[in-house]
Amino acid sequence: MLFASLVFAHSPTPFTYSSELPNLEVGDLVAAPLRGKVLNGIVIAISETPPKFSVKPIAKIVRKKVLADFQIEAARFIREYYSAHAGKVLKLFIPQRVWKNEPLKRKAKKSEIKIIKQPKKKLTPDQAEVLKKILETESWKLPALLHGITGSGKTEIYLRAILEVLQSGKQAILLVPEIALTPQLVGYFAASIPKNEIAVLHSNLSEGEKLNSWEQIHSNEVKLVIGSRSALFAPARKLGIIILDEEHEWNYKNDQTPRYHARAVAFELAKIIGAKLILGSATPSLETYFAAQNGRLELLELPERVNRSKLPEVRIVDLRNEMKRENFSPFSELLQAKIREKLERKEQIILLLNKRGFSSAVVCRDCGFVLSCENCSLPLTFHRALNRCVCHGCGYFEIPPASCPNCHSATIRFLGTGTQKIESELPKLFPGARILRADRDTTSLRGSHQKIYEEFRERRADILIGTQIVAKGLDLPNVSLVGVLLADIGLHLPDFRAGEKIFSLLTQVAGRCGRGEKVGEVVIQTYSPEHPALQNARNHDYKKFFREEIAERKNSFWPPFSKVVKFIFVDEIERNAKQNAENFAQKLKESGEKQVWTAPALIAKLNGKFHFHVIWKGGDPRKLLAKITLPEKVRVDVDPVNLC
Repeated sequence: MLFASLVFAHSPTPFTYSSELPNLEVGDLVAAPLRGKVLNGIVIAISETPPKFSVKPIAKIVRKKVLADFQIEAARFIREYYSAHAGKVLKLFIPQRVWKNEPLKRKAKKSEIKIIKQPKKKLTPDQAEVLKKILETESWKLPALLHGITGSGKTEIYLRAILEVLQSGKQAILLVPEIALTPQLVGYFAASIPKNEIAVLHSNLSEGEKLNSWEQIHSNEVKLVIGSRSALFAPARKLGIIILDEEHEWNYKNDQTPRYHARAVAFELAKIIGAKLILGSATPSLETYFAAQNGRLELLELPERVNRSKLPEVRIVDLRNEMKRENFSPFSELLQAKIREKLERKEQIILLLNKRGFSSAVVCRDCGFVLSCENCSLPLTFHRALNRCVCHGCGYFEIPPASCPNCHSATIRFLGTGTQKIESELPKLFPGARILRADRDTTSLRGSHQKIYEEFRERRADILIGTQIVAKGLDLPNVSLVGVLLADIGLHLPDFRAGEKIFSLLTQVAGRCGRGEKVGEVVIQTYSPEHPALQNARNHDYKKFFREEIAERKNSFWPPFSKVVKFIFVDEIERNAKQNAENFAQKLKESGEKQVWTAPALIAKLNGKFHFHVIWKGGDPRKLLAKITLPEKVRVDVDPVNLC
């Protein structure tokens, strides 16, 4: 008789069952009794040693080898390292219909792949040298960081490396940080790889589409999987290479349980299965670049653009001087002049503002009242198209008031600037300019981002306004000007990564221009012109930024010189959340932990509940989590990308 550990979809920990079924294996989907029902579960371990308690038998094998051994090992890493719910971890790997053993009644329509034809490209000497090193490296033993400036041809390196792996009979996974970027990348690769050998996986697919892709990958029909972080869990049993494009992006960290980081899981997967791992970025995360500097990654560099074009000239505008000149427009005099110049030359412009909506807040100028969400500690944002003031935390909305709800004054105004307001202001300054907007509101529908991208690339618009999404992955040869309307957003947050995030964003968006024959120009508007993140972004100097920032991290004992865990306490009553956090912090200190403190979340109230944090800094978080008993309902975030 054998004894098997099973994980059910809703079980935080495994259960033990007996079995006399022939051919039972780890990774099988089985049916077993639990609390008066027969449920499907996954076998994660098998032993011949009986437990010291009575157990029930497994009823039957539902499906053989739903999960491969390497996936079981990767799931165990996620569960242990991130202190995660066992069932939720396994649900990352298995579509809901597979878990329930529900086949599709009719085949789901596969997403259409639009091939982006490319002329045959000759590698530059730098590219050829980088590719040679990637192909010569023995599997996972030395993962590679491909540090290439914007426009240096990293995507072509990915394609060549993947083609080599596919020719050896293995499979490949290519991750992108944004779902919206997948159509462009899929189209690029489909010019060299048959469309029926490419699958797309991300959270926006229907359950039927997920099942179709999963089955095709599981049966080895599909050779290349492209998608967001969830594509990492594809059942590619002959996996030969994993690539994380824009590895620095914070989207690779899941913000829901299990709070894994795709980069860390990719390292573990590559190690387990013996696959190559490539991390690519123009602005690598400090942790990744530090690891490369210390020999834990092979550092591969592409220091020049493929067409030898120059990086754009970046100018910083001090908005304090604009105020002195009584220029209250969102556009500085320099930026206005540059936009006019580019429009006259029939060149294109990207404007970045990392805020959605029409205005940031609705404020009374008499009493200072701010229209806020009744469920969250967030001001409501006015959306002109909806004529609503909307909470970006929970979705609550109100009709804009005609007078102040507090003092009844008529001087209630929309303050601040959002993408919608910029969109409405531009025609006043630049009549006739054709304008597109790309933010979460305009790209929420499936295919909408790709539609905007194609319209802009085909030069049916002159100006593209957007939030962070316009900084990522766009190849637009006719763009010669980028304007950053307010670089200060996020710069002064109480987070040790604030400067790194802004430097990365500015560098990435600057890289969208000057990719063709036209010389690129960037105008950065700010109230903090001397900030090191902005100065280094102006000079395109990642290495200087790294040296300065890593010294500060070392002095303050922040990653990569330590590990961080954020414990999140949530309660409908504020004092309960605060007290529970303080009690837990005290227990950590009593257990010998010194680097521990409490703080309210930056958004202290969200969806009607208050959030308090306990922050811990130290060594291996697994040792900490093994020695403590976690309070009920506490949320654990290991290696958080947002401290506040």
